[in-house]
Amino acid sequence: NLALGGGFEVDTILTLISESLVRALEVGACVISQIDPDNQTVTTIAHYLQPEPDQPASVWRKLNHPLPLADDSISQQMVKTKRAIIARATGNRPAAWQQSEAAASDGRGWGTMLALPFDFPEKMLGLLELYDPDPARDFSAAEIELCQKLISRTSMALERSTLFEEPRQRLSEVSTLYTMSQKIAGNLNFQEVMESVVVNLRQVIGCRGCCVFLLDANKEQLEIKAAAGLKSEWVQSAKLRIGEGTAGRSVAQGKTIYIPNTSQDPNFIVFDTDVRSLMVTPLWANGEIIGAINVDDDKIDAFGPSQEQLLTIAATQVGVAIENARLFAKVSSERQQNQAIIQYMADGLLVIDKAGTIITCNPALSIMLNLPLSEIIGQSVYSPNLHPHLASLTASATRQARTGVLAKEVTIETPAPKTLQLFSTTMIDANRERSGEVRVVHDITKERNLEQLKSDFMSTISHELRTPLFSIQGFVQILLEDEPEVDPQTRKEFLTTIHTQAVQLSELVNNLLDLAKFDEGKLDLIHSQVNLLRLLRQACRKLLGFAHQQKVELLPQLPESLPDIIGDAERLEQVLTNLIGNAIKFSKAGGQVVVTATVTHGEILVEVKDNGVGIPAEALEHIFARYYQVNDRNRKGARGSGLGLHIAKKIVEGHQGRIWAESISGQGSTFRFSLPLPHLKTDNS
Repeated sequence: NLALGGGFEVDTILTLISESLVRALEVGACVISQIDPDNQTVTTIAHYLQPEPDQPASVWRKLNHPLPLADDSISQQMVKTKRAIIARATGNRPAAWQQSEAAASDGRGWGTMLALPFDFPEKMLGLLELYDPDPARDFSAAEIELCQKLISRTSMALERSTLFEEPRQRLSEVSTLYTMSQKIAGNLNFQEVMESVVVNLRQVIGCRGCCVFLLDANKEQLEIKAAAGLKSEWVQSAKLRIGEGTAGRSVAQGKTIYIPNTSQDPNFIVFDTDVRSLMVTPLWANGEIIGAINVDDDKIDAFGPSQEQLLTIAATQVGVAIENARLFAKVSSERQQNQAIIQYMADGLLVIDKAGTIITCNPALSIMLNLPLSEIIGQSVYSPNLHPHLASLTASATRQARTGVLAKEVTIETPAPKTLQLFSTTMIDANRERSGEVRVVHDITKERNLEQLKSDFMSTISHELRTPLFSIQGFVQILLEDEPEVDPQTRKEFLTTIHTQAVQLSELVNNLLDLAKFDEGKLDLIHSQVNLLRLLRQACRKLLGFAHQQKVELLPQLPESLPDIIGDAERLEQVLTNLIGNAIKFSKAGGQVVVTATVTHGEILVEVKDNGVGIPAEALEHIFARYYQVNDRNRKGARGSGLGLHIAKKIVEGHQGRIWAESISGQGSTFRFSLPLPHLKTDNS
């Protein structure tokens, strides 16, 4: 009664009835089967075997395994008569009596069988069989009547169960859809959403395979983004243009397409031979088709209107979820790109919210201020304990008259002085209200230093130009005067001085012209075979008089021979003159300047060494920079234009060489440059 009135599922009801009859009638087994007259099969759908002492109940038959009706005479007779059948063990036992391997292994045999017709819902015929090991067992009329009444009540219970089956199935489908909806709605990971969709839809529809096609970036081709129950090679190869294949046609037409039998559809593109029926529904998002959901099965006519309705409902939810996940992925990608830009931008970045709290600072600004990020982010710009460097950057900026941009320039010690220029922009939210401020900080220390160098350079150049001009002008004025008369020796000295000053003026002008060429990227080198040893001796002879005038001993310690090189002789002599001249200029009276040249590692190394005032360590790294001049009290009046070493470096590097300096302040300097030797040509080259 509990089984028949409790609303159990069909399988549960039949199993309970089988067990109840075995126990009530004290028989060995009960088997309930269904007969399919169309396919001419008989299928056992429930059974119960009475267990013997110390032995478990053995399996009677394979459940849900169709057998040919022609092999079972009892089932054939039941189809014809639809009446009770009693049979006893004989040598020609019916096929329905054949035991399973498991039942036969326990040594039991059956002596008497009672078969009764069993009416299933939807006019399906079946039979209930009772087996007893005693060949003399007689089933009384009361026992047969009991069985018939129980079968009748069971048929009615099955009818009710079938009526409840559809609502139960709908409830299960709705529950699964709801669960799927919750999963995909709360997940913004694109691939996880896709995987969840195909797994859940495959479960709720009960199909063989499920996949999601999405249009590519050009909206021209459908590609599988997630699949469940499909072969991996099919997933990789299935790419369809719009209008091609079932999925392509569904997208092109914007409607669900169902193929109950793929073998009879000429438009079906075979990727997987296991697919016998197929249903495809387009995916919509924001009024546009973005793809399609595909479900398939290995059985013909596997889907009906209920599955189509279910798939349509699911497609609506899935389309929105996929679009949300796509948008989230796009926003996340853009956010990562912005973070990367902020992280690696050369300028400093400071973001302050409307409450005055610093909410963002990039590493570049942290380095500029020589402060860790932890001491910047989260600080209030109004705090009296704010670090001075940070306070200087967060103070009010002034609006520039010409551009109208909020900007300011600050100088901080970190520990070397730094000049920072910041620009401020107000952040506006969606309500057009101020939400904070962004400050971009640019380190202009080099620019300001360069401006200072230019200023110093112009001052020096003015002096360097005026000095020889005044000297020339003065001596020429004296020579032009008739009286007092100048004696020949004095006249010669005057003319020599005029010539020296003119040469100095010419060199200064040439340096300025060279600098202009370098700025334009032009370094005109006339390459030819150069005897570097001769250039070295020539430069030393030319500067011997200057060394004598400075009371400095010039000592060329040169080898008897050096290999020739390929280069511009005039430019290389300019380098030698500059290096040797500087060594003499910055040497104290009584000092020495030694010039050497050696061949090493396929190059010629030239060295100019003095024991003069030297170069401070902090100035050594800038010594070849344009306009740079060492500020050192030990140098007194010895100054230059700040161009010579810069030009020398450009010339040496133009010859594929290297130039560098070593020095200890107060102990002299050594300038070296190397030039590559030409490659030796073989007879075969």
